[in-house]
Amino acid sequence: MPVVQAISPEQYKAIIAKLESIHFFDLAENQGMAAEDAPETHLAVTRNAQTKTVRFGEQRAPAALYALRDEIEKLTGVDEWIRQMRSGR
Repeated sequence: MPVVQAISPEQYKAIIAKLESIHFFDLAENQGMAAEDAPETHLAVTRNAQTKTVRFGEQRAPAALYALRDEIEKLTGVDEWIRQMRSGR
């Protein structure tokens, strides 16, 4: 069952502003991909019926993508879920 986490309108606006500031919809689909078996992030955003997905590997993409990913994870509670998974809870 999917987990749903609501964010406030202000948080939503902040994320949209960050997407626009890094020109997310203009980025190449693959950003700094590492080895084939290395961890990677897939960040997908839909706006006005247009979906853009950007994939990036650890330590190889622009810092702004990592900052955006980390903020989204924090706002949605994914960072806590990851901590729990790593600690075996």
